[in-house]
Amino acid sequence: MGQTAEAAVYSYVGISLFSTIPGFWSVSWIAIQFCIIVLGRIIGVFCTFYLFSLCFRKKTISFKELIFISYGGMIRGAIAFALVLTIPHCGDPTVCFSEEQYELAKSTTLIIVMSTTLLFGTFMKAFQTWLLGGGGSHQSNRTETQLELLDRAHSVYDEIQHPNMDSMIDMGRKR
Repeated sequence: MGQTAEAAVYSYVGISLFSTIPGFWSVSWIAIQFCIIVLGRIIGVFCTFYLFSLCFRKKTISFKELIFISYGGMIRGAIAFALVLTIPHCGDPTVCFSEEQYELAKSTTLIIVMSTTLLFGTFMKAFQTWLLGGGGSHQSNRTETQLELLDRAHSVYDEIQHPNMDSMIDMGRKR
Protein backbone atom coordinates (compact mmCIF):
# COMPACT_ATOMS: atom_id res chain seq x y z
CA MET A 1 0.00 0.00 0.00
CA GLY A 2 2.90 2.32 0.81
CA GLN A 3 4.56 1.68 -2.55
CA THR A 4 1.29 2.40 -4.33
CA ALA A 5 0.96 5.73 -2.52
CA GLU A 6 4.59 6.55 -3.28
CA ALA A 7 4.08 5.72 -6.97
CA ALA A 8 0.99 7.93 -7.07
CA VAL A 9 2.85 10.86 -5.50
CA TYR A 10 5.82 10.55 -7.87
CA SER A 11 3.48 10.20 -10.85
CA TYR A 12 1.62 13.33 -9.83
CA VAL A 13 4.85 15.28 -9.30
CA GLY A 14 6.24 14.10 -12.65
CA ILE A 15 3.08 14.88 -14.61
CA SER A 16 2.57 18.26 -12.96
CA LEU A 17 6.22 19.19 -13.48
CA PHE A 18 6.08 18.05 -17.08
CA SER A 19 2.91 20.04 -17.73
CA THR A 20 4.41 23.24 -16.31
CA ILE A 21 7.43 23.17 -18.60
CA PRO A 22 6.59 24.77 -21.92
CA GLY A 23 8.47 23.77 -24.99
CA PHE A 24 9.32 20.78 -27.07
CA TRP A 25 11.88 18.02 -26.94
CA SER A 26 14.17 16.36 -29.41
CA VAL A 27 13.68 12.63 -29.97
CA SER A 28 17.12 12.28 -31.54
CA TRP A 29 18.74 14.06 -28.59
CA ILE A 30 16.90 11.76 -26.18
CA ALA A 31 18.13 8.69 -28.09
CA ILE A 32 21.73 9.96 -28.18
CA GLN A 33 21.67 10.86 -24.48
CA PHE A 34 20.18 7.48 -23.62
CA CYS A 35 23.01 5.71 -25.48
CA ILE A 36 25.57 7.92 -23.75
CA ILE A 37 24.03 7.16 -20.36
CA VAL A 38 24.05 3.38 -20.90
CA LEU A 39 27.42 3.05 -22.60
CA GLY A 40 29.09 5.68 -20.45
CA ARG A 41 27.98 4.06 -17.22
CA ILE A 42 29.04 0.57 -18.29
CA ILE A 43 32.43 1.76 -19.54
CA GLY A 44 32.95 3.96 -16.50
CA VAL A 45 32.14 1.30 -13.92
CA PHE A 46 34.08 -1.51 -15.55
CA CYS A 47 37.14 0.56 -16.48
CA THR A 48 37.34 2.12 -13.03
CA PHE A 49 37.00 -1.22 -11.27
CA TYR A 50 39.51 -3.07 -13.40
CA LEU A 51 42.03 -0.21 -13.33
CA PHE A 52 41.88 -0.09 -9.53
CA SER A 53 41.99 -3.89 -9.32
CA LEU A 54 45.48 -3.69 -10.83
CA CYS A 55 46.58 -1.98 -7.61
CA PHE A 56 45.14 -4.62 -5.28
CA ARG A 57 45.61 -8.37 -4.98
CA LYS A 58 42.09 -9.40 -4.17
CA LYS A 59 39.07 -9.06 -6.45
CA THR A 60 36.17 -7.98 -4.25
CA ILE A 61 33.27 -7.49 -6.63
CA SER A 62 31.99 -10.12 -9.06
CA PHE A 63 31.23 -9.46 -12.71
CA LYS A 64 27.48 -9.81 -12.08
CA GLU A 65 27.66 -7.27 -9.27
CA LEU A 66 29.44 -4.83 -11.58
CA ILE A 67 26.63 -5.26 -14.10
CA PHE A 68 24.10 -4.50 -11.36
CA ILE A 69 26.07 -1.43 -10.21
CA SER A 70 26.12 -0.20 -13.82
CA TYR A 71 22.38 -0.82 -14.16
CA GLY A 72 21.59 1.09 -10.97
CA GLY A 73 23.75 4.02 -12.00
CA MET A 74 21.86 4.55 -15.24
CA ILE A 75 18.95 6.18 -13.46
CA ARG A 76 19.14 9.91 -14.01
CA GLY A 77 17.49 12.05 -11.38
CA ALA A 78 17.00 15.41 -9.80
CA ILE A 79 20.67 16.35 -9.99
CA ALA A 80 20.67 16.07 -13.79
CA PHE A 81 17.57 18.24 -13.98
CA ALA A 82 18.97 20.75 -11.48
CA LEU A 83 22.17 21.06 -13.52
CA VAL A 84 20.15 21.88 -16.62
CA LEU A 85 18.27 24.56 -14.69
CA THR A 86 21.60 26.26 -13.92
CA ILE A 87 22.51 26.66 -17.60
CA PRO A 88 22.85 30.37 -18.37
CA HIS A 89 20.46 31.54 -21.04
CA CYS A 90 20.12 34.95 -22.66
CA GLY A 91 19.26 36.49 -25.98
CA ASP A 92 22.74 36.27 -27.52
CA PRO A 93 23.51 32.65 -28.62
CA THR A 94 27.23 33.45 -29.00
CA VAL A 95 27.53 34.11 -25.25
CA CYS A 96 25.10 31.56 -23.81
CA PHE A 97 22.07 29.43 -24.73
CA SER A 98 19.18 31.14 -26.40
CA GLU A 99 15.79 30.88 -24.72
CA GLU A 100 14.67 28.27 -27.28
CA GLN A 101 17.80 26.13 -26.76
CA TYR A 102 17.39 26.39 -23.00
CA GLU A 103 13.77 25.24 -23.13
CA LEU A 104 14.77 22.36 -25.42
CA ALA A 105 17.52 21.25 -23.02
CA LYS A 106 15.22 21.57 -20.02
CA SER A 107 12.30 19.61 -21.47
CA THR A 108 14.52 16.94 -23.04
CA THR A 109 16.40 16.40 -19.78
CA LEU A 110 13.11 16.05 -17.94
CA ILE A 111 12.02 13.37 -20.42
CA ILE A 112 15.35 11.53 -19.90
CA VAL A 113 15.01 11.74 -16.11
CA MET A 114 11.44 10.46 -16.19
CA SER A 115 12.11 7.68 -18.71
CA THR A 116 15.28 6.34 -17.05
CA THR A 117 13.62 6.45 -13.64
CA LEU A 118 10.58 4.58 -14.93
CA LEU A 119 12.51 2.13 -17.11
CA PHE A 120 15.44 1.27 -14.86
CA GLY A 121 13.74 1.93 -11.54
CA THR A 122 10.69 -0.18 -12.30
CA PHE A 123 12.69 -3.27 -13.15
CA MET A 124 15.44 -2.83 -10.51
CA LYS A 125 14.19 -5.54 -8.15
CA ALA A 126 13.43 -8.00 -10.96
CA PHE A 127 16.86 -7.39 -12.50
CA GLN A 128 18.55 -7.88 -9.13
CA THR A 129 16.69 -11.14 -8.53
CA TRP A 130 17.47 -12.43 -12.02
CA LEU A 131 21.12 -11.40 -11.97
CA LEU A 132 22.16 -11.87 -8.35
CA GLY A 133 19.55 -14.25 -7.04
CA GLY A 134 17.98 -11.68 -4.73
CA GLY A 135 20.55 -11.28 -1.97
CA GLY A 136 23.78 -10.71 -3.87
CA SER A 137 26.54 -13.17 -4.62
CA HIS A 138 28.73 -12.31 -1.60
CA GLN A 139 26.47 -14.10 0.86
CA SER A 140 25.78 -17.08 -1.41
CA ASN A 141 29.51 -17.75 -1.88
CA ARG A 142 30.24 -17.91 1.86
CA THR A 143 30.44 -21.18 3.68
CA GLU A 144 28.37 -21.90 6.75
CA THR A 145 31.36 -21.54 9.08
CA GLN A 146 32.05 -18.10 7.65
CA LEU A 147 28.42 -17.11 8.22
CA GLU A 148 28.57 -18.43 11.79
CA LEU A 149 31.70 -16.35 12.42
CA LEU A 150 29.97 -13.27 11.01
CA ASP A 151 26.99 -13.84 13.29
CA ARG A 152 29.25 -14.16 16.34
CA ALA A 153 31.55 -11.32 15.30
CA HIS A 154 31.43 -8.30 17.55
CA SER A 155 31.12 -5.00 15.75
CA VAL A 156 33.04 -1.95 16.88
CA TYR A 157 29.85 0.00 16.36
CA ASP A 158 28.16 -1.99 19.13
CA GLU A 159 30.59 -0.39 21.59
CA ILE A 160 29.77 3.20 20.69
CA GLN A 161 28.02 4.97 23.53
CA HIS A 162 27.71 8.43 24.95
CA PRO A 163 30.94 9.66 26.63
CA ASN A 164 29.12 10.26 29.94
CA MET A 165 27.65 6.77 29.96
CA ASP A 166 30.62 5.29 31.88
CA SER A 167 30.32 7.86 34.66
CA MET A 168 26.55 7.29 34.86
CA ILE A 169 27.08 3.50 35.16
CA ASP A 170 29.72 4.07 37.86
CA MET A 171 27.33 6.35 39.77
CA GLY A 172 24.67 3.64 39.63
CA ARG A 173 27.06 1.07 41.10
CA LYS A 174 27.99 3.31 44.05
CA ARG A 175 24.39 3.63 45.21
